[in-house]
Amino acid sequence: EDMEASTLSVTLHDGVSIICLNRPARKNAFNREMYEELIVALRTCGQNEDSRVALLTGEGDYFSSGNDLSNFFQIDLNKIEEQLAQSKDLLRRFVEAFIHFPKPLIAAVNGPAVGIGATILGHCDLVYVTATTTINTPFMQLAQSPEACSSLLFVERMGALKANELLLLGKTFSAQESLRANLVNDVFTESGGEFREKVLAIAKKMATFPPEAIQLSKKLIRNAQRVKLLETVNNEEVQLLGDRWASAECMMAVQQFMTRRPAKKASL
Repeated sequence: EDMEASTLSVTLHDGVSIICLNRPARKNAFNREMYEELIVALRTCGQNEDSRVALLTGEGDYFSSGNDLSNFFQIDLNKIEEQLAQSKDLLRRFVEAFIHFPKPLIAAVNGPAVGIGATILGHCDLVYVTATTTINTPFMQLAQSPEACSSLLFVERMGALKANELLLLGKTFSAQESLRANLVNDVFTESGGEFREKVLAIAKKMATFPPEAIQLSKKLIRNAQRVKLLETVNNEEVQLLGDRWASAECMMAVQQFMTRRPAKKASL
């Protein structure tokens, strides 16, 4: 069944759940609500027998511009410890929803993917991008650190040197560079609705396969040992990020970033 949430939409098409990040005015930046709603959407698709494959995409020109930086300025200094613990818990649960998603997860990256919008691609079983897509994680610029298991998954997919360009140097990868670096399966010339239809056709094909075979095979590829490793990496990353968020260095970097780019105040 279709799910209406305030920050995303979920619709079912021939066995494929399209999960669409839907804050186009904010370039699909992640606020708390979007994190929580995506956790629920993944859980719902995972449990719904009519849903055999999930397709993750964005509404508008962006896939996602990353964390909504206004999250940083909603901090009550009297409750900083409590709010920090909540933010860490939210991120941990969010990444776990991807780690434990039992069905094929396909990304249709319709535009720039930044920060958390980029790192979640490491959990997708197939990743397709438009020719104008860029992938970027400005963690160092913001005095932060890698999240969503990217410290492991990006190094595995791209190799250490390329992953360092993305995670440590903050280089923006074009669609073709992302393809050469093994971050994506394919680059399509179509854009907008045509692009989504093209990826949806791939997802629908997958949805015609016997669902047990697909799910058991995914489970074999992402075995118990592997899941345990991803959980450990997630916990370590969240712990470090919590420390970074509380640091003076990070607060200063975020403030500088916001004042330097007033037009892009919404997000990373």
